[in-house]
Amino acid sequence: MKGGDTIRFAAKYDIQAFHIQQISKQTLYFATADDDGGVRGYVGGEGSVSTGDAHVEVTPVGKNRMILKFRPR
Repeated sequence: MKGGDTIRFAAKYDIQAFHIQQISKQTLYFATADDDGGVRGYVGGEGSVSTGDAHVEVTPVGKNRMILKFRPR
């Protein structure tokens, strides 16, 4: 994944979209969209974030790339 990519979810999920704002120095900056307006945040290095009914695992690959694994919560 890279900055500017957006992952959209099926209507059955609370979360509508997960937007990758930027990946820099092994840090993922993101924003979500949902019925409540969404969330902005970041994950540094390897880790995870849960928002709405989605869980995202983040694994850095080099300085400016990441692998994201999405699964329902």
